[in-house]
Amino acid sequence: MTIAHDRQPDAAVGANDDARAETRNDAKAIALFRIVAASNADRAFSEANGDKAGRWSSASTPVIYASLSAACALLEFLAHLEGPPEEALRLVEARMPADALREVGALPHDWSQHPYRPHVQAIGDEWVRAGSSLALRVPSALSPRECNVLINATHADLHLLETVGHEHIQLDPRLHE
Repeated sequence: MTIAHDRQPDAAVGANDDARAETRNDAKAIALFRIVAASNADRAFSEANGDKAGRWSSASTPVIYASLSAACALLEFLAHLEGPPEEALRLVEARMPADALREVGALPHDWSQHPYRPHVQAIGDEWVRAGSSLALRVPSALSPRECNVLINATHADLHLLETVGHEHIQLDPRLHE
């Protein structure tokens, strides 16, 4: 992965200036990462998965998937890539208060299996319906020491999620050929 140094700050979608300043100045803020097509960089943390199901949610659940590291975001991007990657990709970073994140509870023994298991998807579905937190930390099935984060796209605290910047990312051809 090559990252160009043309980092661009962004305004948070739906956030007011006070909430953004609060998140930026909070030493307990958590960084989140996604890799998206350049055309979607401004919406990377404001739009749910659409009608796509994920490991932790069914297709109708409004969830945004992110990672706690840029490396995990790359791994997840590559694992879900269908066909050749877009030419213009962006690594997008957001921040949110640490206290807006909840840990997933006990995991079923088959949580990491593919195809996705409905009872594992129900964990995220029920968490979104309950509205108990803005974000839920879950392990990555691709690298269990890494973590992904589900973001409840309909949560009242979504305005606390601040997109802080994005940068061009060039995939090494060895990763997708």
